[in-house]
Amino acid sequence: EGNSQLGSASKPSTSAGVNIDPQLKGEVQSFLEWIKDSEGLSGYINYYLQQNNTSIISELSKIYAELRQIFGV
Repeated sequence: EGNSQLGSASKPSTSAGVNIDPQLKGEVQSFLEWIKDSEGLSGYINYYLQQNNTSIISELSKIYAELRQIFGV
């Protein structure tokens, strides 16, 4: 569906007893902050959309489709 958003899917449950590498978890959290930051990912995307950079827009579209497939949305 075209109206569904990446963040709208229900959050996956966490498994008890699973150890996640703290450095990896920190990097993922930093990545999430960068995505949320208006000067982060959304700022870059808006810039390239305003510049009508078809090469970057095409690559972003591929990445977006891949992320949707990974998360099943």
